[in-house]
Amino acid sequence: MKLDATLLSGASALDAAVVRDLKGVPLIYVTHTVEWSAGVSAGAVSIEAAPSADYAGTWSVLAVVVTSAGSSVDTVVLPGSYYAIRHRISTAVIGGTVTTKVLGV
Repeated sequence: MKLDATLLSGASALDAAVVRDLKGVPLIYVTHTVEWSAGVSAGAVSIEAAPSADYAGTWSVLAVVVTSAGSSVDTVVLPGSYYAIRHRISTAVIGGTVTTKVLGV
C-alpha cells in the first residue's frame, strides 16, 4: 500500500486535527510535509500516533514542526508503521494557514 493524502488543508485554529487510519499497514518510511502560507508568523503542528483512529487517550507525539517563516515548507521523515496518525495544530497559526500532507511507502 502506498499512502498519499492531505491531512490539514488551509487550517489555522488551535487543535484542528485530521486523522488517517492506517490499520497497521506495513510502511518503511512516512514523510510528513508541513506547508506554511504567506504571512505566517507563528504556529506549530504535532505529528502524532495512536493504536486506533478513534483512540480517546493522549496520542504519542512523534514530532513537532514549528514554523520558521511564512511561504515555507518543512519535512519530517519517520521510519515505521502506525495504526493511526494525525496532524494537529498544537500552537495556533498566526497570520496565515497551514496545509499538511503525508506520504508513505
